[in-house]
Amino acid sequence: MSPKHFIGLGIILLAAVAVAVMVREESPRTAQSPTATPPPSEAAPSKENVSSSVRETITHLRELVKNDPTNTRNILELARMLQNAHNTQEAADYYAKGLALGGGNDSARIDYSLCLFEMGRIKESLEQNRIVLRRNPRNSQALYNIGAIHANTGARDSAEVYWRRLISMHPSNELALRAQRNLESLKAHVPVP
Repeated sequence: MSPKHFIGLGIILLAAVAVAVMVREESPRTAQSPTATPPPSEAAPSKENVSSSVRETITHLRELVKNDPTNTRNILELARMLQNAHNTQEAADYYAKGLALGGGNDSARIDYSLCLFEMGRIKESLEQNRIVLRRNPRNSQALYNIGAIHANTGARDSAEVYWRRLISMHPSNELALRAQRNLESLKAHVPVP
């Protein structure tokens, strides 16, 4: 697996873990390494195997949003659940709506940036992370994401700038440790294990 794919997968996995933590009552799961294969009895996460409780929650949230289309809390929760259900385009639409209404926080904006990244909307994904950094220059997830996006697009020098900033600000943070490993792999020009 190339560093580009590994780093992109790292962003996706981190966001999936963040989403799973937010909805762990509905859909508990544990983070796996990017190269791990699900046990034979367990299919890889996809739109097709979303749990019934997640589908029920989405249906309920759709109704709440329909009844009160200005309730940003419900809109953003629906976006998170849709993202958890691998419905990226619709999740992005709801994130955009919720954030436009002013209900967003850094976590919602970072989740939105992941949807944009997954849809190939790289510039928009970068901008969402930059908005987070303008509000909180120490946000470790936004620093990691920008570095990973740059690494994925071949801008290794830019990736290094953001990852080094993350490492200096949060030396013991799991994202900083991951960024350090990614930097070592990028410098050696070898695929990340």
